[in-house]
Amino acid sequence: MRHQFKLYTLLFVFFTITQIQAQGKRFYGKSNSYYVKANENFKRGALELQMGDFKSALKHLGLAIKQNPGYADAYFERGRTYLAMRDYDRAFDDFHKSSQYNPNKAAPYLYKGAIYYERNKPEIAIQEYNQALRIDPKFALAYNYRAEAYKEIGFTQKAVNDYSNAINYAPNEAVLYYGRGQCRLDIRKYKGAIEDFTKAIQLQPYELEYYHKRVYAHFLAGNYQQSAQDIDYLIQKDSQNVQAYHYALSAYCKAATNDYRGAVRAINKVMEMEPEEAHYLVERAGYYEALHKYEPAINDYTRALEHYPDSTQFYGKRAELFLKQEDYPHTIKDCDLLIAKQPKNARAWYLRGIAKMRTKYRKREIKKDLQQAASLGYPREKMESQAYKYAKRGFKKKVN
Repeated sequence: MRHQFKLYTLLFVFFTITQIQAQGKRFYGKSNSYYVKANENFKRGALELQMGDFKSALKHLGLAIKQNPGYADAYFERGRTYLAMRDYDRAFDDFHKSSQYNPNKAAPYLYKGAIYYERNKPEIAIQEYNQALRIDPKFALAYNYRAEAYKEIGFTQKAVNDYSNAINYAPNEAVLYYGRGQCRLDIRKYKGAIEDFTKAIQLQPYELEYYHKRVYAHFLAGNYQQSAQDIDYLIQKDSQNVQAYHYALSAYCKAATNDYRGAVRAINKVMEMEPEEAHYLVERAGYYEALHKYEPAINDYTRALEHYPDSTQFYGKRAELFLKQEDYPHTIKDCDLLIAKQPKNARAWYLRGIAKMRTKYRKREIKKDLQQAASLGYPREKMESQAYKYAKRGFKKKVN
C-alpha cells in the first residue's frame, strides 16, 4: 500500500511561501553579500516551486546553494523540486544534505522515509520516521507515514497506535481516521473501524472511498441494513464506479433484512453487468421464492439448468417450486430425473409421493414413494399427516 498522501503531495504539506521567506531571513539574513544573494535566490526559487516552474526553481535554488554551500533550507526546497519532477534519486540526495546541515529539522527525515517507502523499503523508512519524531514528537504526518509502513510489514496494532497519535495532534484530518479504520478492519475490530470511517465521512463527506470501506465494515459486523444503505448512497452519488460486486453485496444485505424486492432489483443490476454468471439466476430464484413468486423462480432455475444440466440441486429446487405451484406433472417429471440420478435422494421420493397423492395416483404407488422416502431417512416430523400415514411402514426398514 502506498502512502495515503501521494509522495509528490508532500511538496505542499508543510511550507507556505511565508514560512519559506521567514526561514531565509532567520538563517541567512546576514550582512555578507553572498548570504544576502543566497537568501534572495532561495526565496525566488521557493516561489517558483510553488508556482510550478520547476526549471526556474532548480536554477535559483542551485544558485543559493552555490552562494552558500551549507544552506540546509535551499537543499530541502531543491529536494522538493526534484520530487515534483519525480527524480527521486536527486531528491533523496538533497534531503540527506539538508538533514546533515540542519540535523534538528524533522521534515527532511520524513521525506527520506517517504522515498524509502516508495522504493519498497518500509523498514528503513520507519527508521527515518523515528528520527523525524525524535526531533518533533508532535509531527502528525510522521506518525501517519510510520503507521502505513508498520501496516505494510504486518505490525497492524503498531499502525493503529501511530494513527491514534497522529489523530491526537491533527484531529480534523479525515485521512487519519480512514487509515486507522482500515487497520481496525484488518484486525477484525469492526465497531472501531465503523466509528473511524464515520468520522472520516463527517470530516470529508464527498470522499466516496470512505463510504466504500464502511460498507464492508458494516457487512462484516453483521449490520446488513446499514451496509445496504451505504451502497444505495454510492449508487446514487457515483453510479459509474459502482461495480457488480457492490450490487451483489447489496442484494445479500437486503435479503438478510427481508427486503426481497430490493434484493431482486439489486441482483437484476448484477445480471445486466455479468449476464453469463448462472449462479445469480439461482440467487434471484431464491428471492422470488421468498416473495412467493414461483413462476419467475421456476424460470430462473430452468435457465440455470441450461448452464448446469446435471445439477441435481437445481432439479430438486425446481421440483419443490412446481409442487408449491400445484403443477404436479412437472413435479413428478423433475423427481423422476432426480431419482434416476440419485436413487437414495429421500427428498425426491417424498416430493414425488406428495405430487402423486394430490393427483389421485393409485395408493400402491403413493405408498411406495413415501415409504421409500421414510426408509431413506426423510424426517417424519416434516411429513404431512396424510403422507405419514402412507409412509409409516417405511420407517421400520431403514436403507443404509
